[in-house]
Amino acid sequence: MVNEEELDRAVVPMVKFFNENGLPTCMSCQGHNSTNMSMFWIQFEKSVTKDDILDFMKKQLNKFGFFTSCGRFAKRIYGYYNIDTQVWEYCESWNYFAATIDAANEDFRTWQSTENKWEGFNGSAYLKQRERRLNYKSKG
Repeated sequence: MVNEEELDRAVVPMVKFFNENGLPTCMSCQGHNSTNMSMFWIQFEKSVTKDDILDFMKKQLNKFGFFTSCGRFAKRIYGYYNIDTQVWEYCESWNYFAATIDAANEDFRTWQSTENKWEGFNGSAYLKQRERRLNYKSKG
């Protein structure tokens, strides 16, 4: 369960959203623009896999069948000396990164919206786009 009091205020809605949609989170930061740590990021628990991220993306497709976002899902790796063993170790995890709070908020609005969503291969927007693509290819 997320303790909202321990989170930066701007990450709370998206942390909840990810947790409710199959991507459990463990750390986050809204970014601090007056420092060199200005990026908005949310780290997922180690149990989250590439397939979990892709499953999330499939549920957020736009009307053309594409996942779009201002931010990015990427794997982060960092090294450290383990304080208990004094052995050099590393940790890697999947994260969502956005350059700004505004960019993250735009992704959140898009993913929550019910407008312009994927209607499948028979959806009108997809069929129109496919027809345009096929016509373009036949002319080329």
